[in-house]
Amino acid sequence: MSEEDPDSVAFRIYYQDAVAAPPACFAPNALIRERPVDVAILVPATFDQVDWHPEALVENLQPRSVLLGHWEDFFVPIDEPTKSIFLTDVRHFERRLERVFDGEWWRPDKGIEFRFPTGR
Repeated sequence: MSEEDPDSVAFRIYYQDAVAAPPACFAPNALIRERPVDVAILVPATFDQVDWHPEALVENLQPRSVLLGHWEDFFVPIDEPTKSIFLTDVRHFERRLERVFDGEWWRPDKGIEFRFPTGR
């Protein structure tokens, strides 16, 4: 929001908690034209259940930055190395993301704080 236009969007975040079938997971084109996504929080945990993730989301959202969320292994404490056979191959997700997204992205570790500028 700005002083000139209190109804304007100062910062847009897209948060994905679980994979949903398109078009339910996509932002409406009119919304993206109004203001693209500043930060998309994408979930690698179930990306291998569909063949379009993360590529189609990146194309739709056109995010400036991407944070990976829900990538950790829930079957071991976060301070221990992941050993679970149930864990998604997060490196495979990262390689696919890098093929379609040339902006900054992060897989945050515990206790990391992010600050983003609100202006484009």
